[in-house]
Amino acid sequence: MPARREKTGHLVFLENEAATSDYLSWPGGRGQFIVSGSLGGATVTLQRKDPDDKPLPLGEFTTLTAEGIGNFEAPPCELRVDVSGGSPSALYAEAQRIPEAR
Repeated sequence: MPARREKTGHLVFLENEAATSDYLSWPGGRGQFIVSGSLGGATVTLQRKDPDDKPLPLGEFTTLTAEGIGNFEAPPCELRVDVSGGSPSALYAEAQRIPEAR
């Protein structure tokens, strides 16, 4: 599996792939979940690792069945992207932190 990129507030989960990603560290705060590529009937979900190490979806705006963007808010935690069903290919998925208003 290719290495994932983590920068403060910018996580790249999938780059031209079609499988569930590894967990990456989210610094906390508001963010945008961005998915593009050929979903081919798949569902792409941003998930948070719960205290028992089980994946939990972050909410309805981060469960996508078509290319799009969904906003979310989460404390510092581990996030991953789950790809299920369909015949996806060449998927790109990332999360970008939305800066706090000053």
